[in-house]
Amino acid sequence: MGDPRKNRSGGWRARAGRRLGATALAALGSGLIVWAVAGGPAWADTAPAGAEEPRLRPSDLGPAPRTASAPALRPDTNALMRRAQEAIAKAPTLRGEALPASPRSGAVGYAVRDVASGKLLEARDEHALFIPASLTKTPTALYALTVLGDGQRYRTSVYGLGPVVDGRLRGDLTLVGSGDPTLDTGDLVDLVKALKALGITEVSGQFLYDAAALPTEPQIEPGQPVHAAYNPSISGLNLNFNRVLMRWERLKDGEYDLNLFAHAQRWSAPAANVLGGLLAPDETGIFRHRRDGDGDESWEVSSKVLGRKGSRWLPIQGPGRYAAVAFQTVAAELGVTLPAPKTGGVAPGAKELAAVESEPLREIVRDMLKFSTNLTAEAVGLAASKSRGGGDLSLSSSAAQMSLWTAQTFQTRAGAMKFVNHSGLTSASRASPAAMTELLIQARQGDPRFAKLMPKHRVKGVTGGDVRAKTGTMYYARGLSGFLVCDNGVEVAFTFMHSDDAKRSELDETMDPESTYVPAAARNWLGRARRIERGLLGRWSDRYCG
Repeated sequence: MGDPRKNRSGGWRARAGRRLGATALAALGSGLIVWAVAGGPAWADTAPAGAEEPRLRPSDLGPAPRTASAPALRPDTNALMRRAQEAIAKAPTLRGEALPASPRSGAVGYAVRDVASGKLLEARDEHALFIPASLTKTPTALYALTVLGDGQRYRTSVYGLGPVVDGRLRGDLTLVGSGDPTLDTGDLVDLVKALKALGITEVSGQFLYDAAALPTEPQIEPGQPVHAAYNPSISGLNLNFNRVLMRWERLKDGEYDLNLFAHAQRWSAPAANVLGGLLAPDETGIFRHRRDGDGDESWEVSSKVLGRKGSRWLPIQGPGRYAAVAFQTVAAELGVTLPAPKTGGVAPGAKELAAVESEPLREIVRDMLKFSTNLTAEAVGLAASKSRGGGDLSLSSSAAQMSLWTAQTFQTRAGAMKFVNHSGLTSASRASPAAMTELLIQARQGDPRFAKLMPKHRVKGVTGGDVRAKTGTMYYARGLSGFLVCDNGVEVAFTFMHSDDAKRSELDETMDPESTYVPAAARNWLGRARRIERGLLGRWSDRYCG
């Protein structure tokens, strides 16, 4: 697919793979309709820097051959569940038990409840407020799915004004985003191919882009390191999770060949408006980001951290322009000439020429919870708040709307959930284990499929059941919130939270945004927090899944 060449100075590489459910549609006034299928799973924050070829799944091979075997003897699960539920009903709520390990500092809280009856089984400081970190994504998922609907799809469109004469669109072409957090370079390729199928090879008017569907923010959390790819920008027109891929290789003369790409699994295009370079040897810091008055960006990196060869994701701060320039670059490669992009809206009388749609929101949310993609959380949360109305929209005002919605919908204690964004990438949000667990109970009882949205975890020491839960991790904050689904039919909802607000505040104040340094004490704190978490899960599985 496409040109498989790779240009050393910033060329192209075609990628295999398909993203199911996305389509590209092109329509012209004459009634001509062209369909193209988009593909390729979007990159998530936890994906490796290099692209992976699609793996063959067992389902791709057809049904497995039948083999003769004796039927397995299974226990009476209904009887096991009855006995377990009877024991749960009689047992008192456990409080004040010793933790599996002593925390290095800070407070620990948790709440454990039976899903079927709602009974509180175990608790420790369950009404105390903790830093939720990415546990915030669970209420964000419920907020978006409830307000927008789990079948909601994002649509990215190209509009044209004027007739097409001899391959030239005699008017403006406008790329319009709807806030899709999963749009990637492969989708832009599908849009351009749809335009070519209509006979368009040139635009005589302006090339405009409209990113106004959501407010534009240059980054989610200003206090984070400048190079953190998990802290990207947000707008109504996003691309590749608003990140650029930097690749480098040291040459024989000691110099570096360093290039930046608008990279996705199916296609990788040069990031024409993002430059890369090396910091001077006498300059301090590891990474440095700049953005000029035209919106073009540059990344400089110290050669001390590069090594011989490698790659790294870096965030960009102007997502609308990044997407528009990538579209122009893709178009040029595929034989469609566009002028330089400018911001602007769709003119009256313009017609939709092509469009791609995302997967359904439920699938987007499932991936968000699995890969903990911060951009996705902010985009779906903002979209939900915009749908509800309420005036000027920003990350903080949208998060305040979600906090109020959560309290009213799940009848939690006043102030038990106070969010300042939708992803949890902040040390300013607060939530209690009791409120988080109440949210889980009601969501699970209202939708039997909800637990399956949560990622499955293999936890050392957990036997007789599966853990489906969302993690939350920052230095000096750790949490796990979800379900323990036992083989005996019992299902418990739990939330574990551990944070040290004072040490986190101190870290925020002393962090160098251009450095990669993290104190060893902060890493050790997280290691101990995970040890406590594993110990509690093992204890709970012994009690309720045994």
